[in-house]
Amino acid sequence: MGRKQGELALDVGSLLYGGAELKGLSEVAKMGRMTRAERLAKYAAEGLEPKFAENWALPDVGQGHHAFIRQSDLLPKFLGGGPFPREILDHSLNVLKPVGFDKGQQNVLHFKVDEDFFGGRLPKWVGQRGWSGKRMGLTKYGELGRNWHGRPIAARELGLGLVELGLLGDFGDMLTDEEGE
Repeated sequence: MGRKQGELALDVGSLLYGGAELKGLSEVAKMGRMTRAERLAKYAAEGLEPKFAENWALPDVGQGHHAFIRQSDLLPKFLGGGPFPREILDHSLNVLKPVGFDKGQQNVLHFKVDEDFFGGRLPKWVGQRGWSGKRMGLTKYGELGRNWHGRPIAARELGLGLVELGLLGDFGDMLTDEEGE
């Protein structure tokens, strides 16, 4: 998709989702320009304990959010069943992992876009067992927000979010089958 079409998609998206949903994009850009000290100060201002803030300000090296095919999904039986090959599962069309994100940004984004992700563990040196998005006051995106913010950029450009919205019929259900059927 060319630059002008991408801008058009963003304009249409802002009409569909409103400014509040797309505000997250400008927040992401702003966080990307912050120094580590500025990130620590931001997390501290949000009420995180110093060691918790220090952990969340570290660069994210995790696996990202699997948007379409989750790690627990199995291939349909007619394709042999079993887990999806890593080459497909971890493909850029399936994994949302923004470049330059710190752990906090990725965890918050993952919480907001994944209906089944509610928090995570923290390293022992932080002094807390884990974190909960709900206890932190985070809220999940609605269906349209999850579809927009939860899709890898390459998938957005190809319109793959349409499958999840049901705009392409039952094709999305044919791609994965949690029970392997």
